[in-house]
Amino acid sequence: MLSREKRRCIKIYKCPICKRSFLAGLQLAFYKGYKTSVSLEPFLDKDPIPLIIKVAPYITDTIWVGKLNYMKTYFNAPENVKKVIENLRKLPEEVRSKIRLKDSIRGVEM
Repeated sequence: MLSREKRRCIKIYKCPICKRSFLAGLQLAFYKGYKTSVSLEPFLDKDPIPLIIKVAPYITDTIWVGKLNYMKTYFNAPENVKKVIENLRKLPEEVRSKIRLKDSIRGVEM
């Protein structure tokens, strides 16, 4: 039996159209030949790199990355954002070429 917390998480990550997980929906769109992109804005994790690596094979266009505005959190701290940008630069070129930084993250000094 799933805990209440896990059931809530599953509901959040279900696609309202196909009732599958968003990753399954992304894969379905990709395999059916649709142009695909994702927005990780805001990224709600200290390290969005694992998610980027997971979705990158199914993206034909852009992976947008940005931080949460108007709210201070540990994952939006300038030190963490700098670390995320450094880690983005370490990704393979085929993944890096799909990534675009939103204005919220572009201004962070390196």
